[in-house]
Amino acid sequence: MSIFICKSCGKPCEVPDGETKTACDACGGELQLFSMQDVPVKTARVQQESSHDVPQETPNNAPKRKGPHDPKGNRTARIIIAVIAVVVCAIPFSVLCTFAFQPSLVVDTMESALHQTVYDEGVARMEAGEYEEAIEIFQELDDFSDAKDKVMECYEALGQYNKVVDYYQYTEYTVPDGVTEIPAHAFEYCKTLEKVIIPDSVTHIGEYAFCGCSALTGITIPERATLPSLHPQNNYCTL
Repeated sequence: MSIFICKSCGKPCEVPDGETKTACDACGGELQLFSMQDVPVKTARVQQESSHDVPQETPNNAPKRKGPHDPKGNRTARIIIAVIAVVVCAIPFSVLCTFAFQPSLVVDTMESALHQTVYDEGVARMEAGEYEEAIEIFQELDDFSDAKDKVMECYEALGQYNKVVDYYQYTEYTVPDGVTEIPAHAFEYCKTLEKVIIPDSVTHIGEYAFCGCSALTGITIPERATLPSLHPQNNYCTL
């Protein structure tokens, strides 16, 4: 099969081998045998002409493309990375290693921070005079800091001196200055207590304040303090 091209209209025309055809079926124009040798010449000519019309990209006129290496392409990302790097560098390397290889330490640190927050809340309640609420808060902290001592301070402020004496196993106790009244049962059943010093500010002592203090040998009572009446039926366990 041979292919001829019409010189007039440019349409191809197929002619079986062995046959002869000189005119185009479409327009009657003269036919010319198509040869592949014409293609490279035309292609090369088109490429040569195109090279003169379209400027080639060179390092000077090539369009700039923004990317990770362009100084204006990822400015925000680089700033974030720089900030993170500064923060990480500010942390001692030994501390980073400690947290990396000891996850339990991270948990302990978080628990300690939480306990400190609760502890501060208890202190605030004490300063506000809410001693019973403060006791509940400090008791939840168990052995954190001086939570148990804070509980004793609250008991002392409430006049429950027997809890303080029993906890510290005092043999001698001085009632804080400024206290005006010793509540009933305040020192009840303090087995270790031998001596109690009461300040002059106290004006009243409640019933059974020292009942059951078997080791008690001396009490310093202000002259103006009023005492409860005796109850013989209770074996004089009035003070």
